Amino acid sequence: MSMARYELAGWIDNINPAQPFNDMAWKEALNLEKYILYDEPPRLMYPMGESLGRLHQYRNEKSKAKQAYALALQKRPKSPMILKLMNK
Repeated sequence: MSMARYELAGWIDNINPAQPFNDMAWKEALNLEKYILYDEPPRLMYPMGESLGRLHQYRNEKSKAKQAYALALQKRPKSPMILKLMNK
């Protein structure tokens, strides 16, 4: 639940693309995710990196979105969804 709380805070803090990006909550969420072991089906709906990438896409920050998706691929290297998002 703490990880989800940080993810939500990361979205709320950064939903306005006109404001500078604040990555404090995202750093906490990504740090907590490290402790969740990889398994199938995954315990999370999608990795934190994927969520971060979607936020960067929303903010029209394409290079940062690709970096976040690359981070998500480290957690789920064969995810067709993440691979599809990287090619957008």
